[in-house]
Order: sequence, then structure tokens, then C-alpha cells
Amino acid sequence: MKMGALISMNTNKRQKKRSDVVDKVAEIWNDRLSKLIKEGYGSQKAFALAYKEKNGTGNQADVSRWVNVGGIASKGDTIGFPEYDTMRRIADFFGVTVGFLTGETDNESFNMQQVCDFLGIDETTAKSIERITKLKYATRFEKYEKKNYGKALCYLLSANSFEEFIGSLCQYAEAKYRQDHPIDYMNSSKVRSIRPEILDRALEYRDNISEVEIGEPLDISDEVFEAMDILAEAEGKAYDQQFILERNVKIAKCDLQDMYFQLTTEVLAPENLKKIQAHYYESFSSVAELKERIEAELGTK
Repeated sequence: MKMGALISMNTNKRQKKRSDVVDKVAEIWNDRLSKLIKEGYGSQKAFALAYKEKNGTGNQADVSRWVNVGGIASKGDTIGFPEYDTMRRIADFFGVTVGFLTGETDNESFNMQQVCDFLGIDETTAKSIERITKLKYATRFEKYEKKNYGKALCYLLSANSFEEFIGSLCQYAEAKYRQDHPIDYMNSSKVRSIRPEILDRALEYRDNISEVEIGEPLDISDEVFEAMDILAEAEGKAYDQQFILERNVKIAKCDLQDMYFQLTTEVLAPENLKKIQAHYYESFSSVAELKERIEAELGTK
């Protein structure tokens, strides 16, 4: 092959690879931006109005192009990414990073990335903690009811027995997994090494040798006797394994329950309980006053 043809072939491969990467980034961008628009505004039109109000530019036609990168426009041109400044404004509008929109990271913000890296958790877990501590998505009345969830969570996570509880949880999960995925001794290399015809005779004799006369002793060869011993050994190991695994699951479950009660006892110590209580109801002089405040918060009055 000539050098020019080889260079051309390598160039084509690099271009195809680059094109595949761009297509993948475009797919992620379209998917994540579309979800943000749908979750935040319900429609492209509503988002376009809000975006223009904030940034002074952008319309529904622009939004349609932004969520269809890589597609074909009406004039037959391929729709490209917005300019970087526009990408940054879109990301800022939703409180995320450009890297999140293009798939460079699965965390919506660099702060979230740092928090997750520091704590060794994923974003879903971080958001769950945030939802509890900041009462996100809670109604106004629920905020009164749950105002001390964050305190309770802090006492739970900082309890001396919390780490032991997590350890017991992991031990139970491990024991349950081993029980559900036992070693298949009947499919061991020793059992598989038995020739099929010998295995059939061994299984037949194993089931009947103590109850039914199966013929002269010479009818059972040494190879069949050896196969019967191998099968008996495999069955014995399988039975012992089942007993051990069931016992381990029961022990792990008991340990987990003990640690759960120990943890809750520690968290609900009298000195902690006083701080966890919201004391919301104590601030009202009468039931009528409490009812009036609740109705006002719920907008029913």
C-alpha cells in the first residue's frame, strides 16, 4: 500500500472517531437540556420566554435548535452546538455547568462534584441529604413539621454506633448474597470429569443400591464406585453449605437488628431528643390558634 493511501486511511479513521465523539456529546447535550427544560418549565416556549427575560435574547426557534444538536435543519444543514458563551448562559440559567450538559461530569455543579468526591458518595445521595436538611420540595406546613429533620440526621450520622450499624448492614447483604449465589458443587470439575455413561450408572446405583438388588457386584465397576463417591462428596458439601449459609444469614440479621436498636437508643438519648423536637405546637396558647395558623399556611382560610 502506498504511503499516501495509508495516510488517507488513517485520517478517515480519525475523522470517523472524532465524529462519533461529537455525536455522543450532542446526544447527551440534547437529552440533559431537554430534561431541564421539561422539569423546570414544561415546554420550550415557556423556557424561551423566561430565558429571554433574563438574558435579553433567545426565542423558541433558538431553543428548538439548542435541543436538536446534530439534527438536520429545514435547509438541510446539520445543527451545530451553540456558541460557547450561549452554552455558558444556558448552563448558568439552570444552575449547572457546561460540563454537565456535555457529559464531562454527571454532577450538575462543581460544588456538588467536590462534595461528592470529599464524602465518597454519588450525587443522588448528596441530593437526598440536601432534601432532608434544607427541606427542599416541602410545603410550607411540612417545613414546620420537619424543621428538625436535619438535626435528627446529624445525630444519626454522628452516633458512635452508626458505623457499626452500616457494617452490620453490609455483613447481612454479603451473607444474603452468598445464600442466593451458592457454590454449585454438583457442577465441579471433578463431577464434570465423569464420563456421561458412568455418571448415569452412578446416579442409578446411588439411588437404588441400598434398597434394590441391582445384580452381581461385578456389574458395578471401580469407575462407577469412584463416581458414586464423587457425587456423594459433592452432595455432602452442598448440604453443609446450605446449612452454613442459612445460619450466617440468621446471625447477620440478628446482629443488624441489635445494632439498629442500639443506634436508635443512642440517637434518642434524652439530651438529643430535646434538641430534635420542633417545639412547634408549644408556641401556641390554644388549639384554635394552632388551627388558624395551619389554615393560613395551607392557604385554606
